[in-house]
Amino acid sequence: AITTIDLVYKENFVQAEEEAKKIIANYPEYPAGYFFNAIVIDSWMAYYFSKKREDEFYQYCDLTIEKGEALLDKKNNDQWVKFFIAGADGYKGTYEARYEHWITAFRYGWQGISKMIDLEKEGSSIIDINYGIGSYDYWRSALMKLLWFMPNVDDRRDKGIKRLLIVQKKGVYTKEAAAAALIDILLNEKRFREIIPITDTMLQRYPESQIFNIGKAKALHGLGRYDESIFLFNRVITKCRSYTEGDNYMVIICHLWLSKNYFKKNMVKERMAKSRSYLRLAHQKIFTPPRMER
Repeated sequence: AITTIDLVYKENFVQAEEEAKKIIANYPEYPAGYFFNAIVIDSWMAYYFSKKREDEFYQYCDLTIEKGEALLDKKNNDQWVKFFIAGADGYKGTYEARYEHWITAFRYGWQGISKMIDLEKEGSSIIDINYGIGSYDYWRSALMKLLWFMPNVDDRRDKGIKRLLIVQKKGVYTKEAAAAALIDILLNEKRFREIIPITDTMLQRYPESQIFNIGKAKALHGLGRYDESIFLFNRVITKCRSYTEGDNYMVIICHLWLSKNYFKKNMVKERMAKSRSYLRLAHQKIFTPPRMER
């Protein structure tokens, strides 16, 4: 399973899926393989910003829950089984949030998080439960204004961040995911300086990673290190040109941020060129992207 996660962050999705399916073949009644295959499919869709495999993703999430609940019905109190069931619901929530389907995102997210909280109350030693709870706690608080249907939402942003920092260091299956989550969160908090050590550590392991290169490029922009930011965004654009799936979403985002960098450097001609590229690519898009960049 750890091999599957490693391959996901190496962006070798084909081999990652093969590894997950080996787990399914060897342990067809256990939920782990189905859960990890759902992660691979979701990661593939996030990488290419594509909905192409949505049905498969939900199928493997549902199989994770089905297999896990069947084991629990047999009086199996395996905490990892409970974790995989909770994680499948949580990943559904994350997927829905990607497209700003807030009501379904909350519903699935809460189903998963409530199970994680139950595990914590049971005294579970699984560090990874902090990934789900920490992410939920932070974004529930940060998106308070959008979640108008949730009464009395207290501010748990700092508690969420602390949980994710624990997982980043000690998690079993969610170290990398916690690092990626922290980058998004710290960008949202404008705590740019804290992002660089995280991205540098992850880029030592995954130097070609889209997630960590873009995360670092955004943080460098926030720190006023515009030339370094420009270099990384251009690097990602070069890589994106080889994509055979998805649309122009990631290239659009890179052009948008290049335009921001050129604006800060008072490079008017370059900014106008990148703005035109951004608008041209946006016009070519098949669907509207979710909430735009900060």
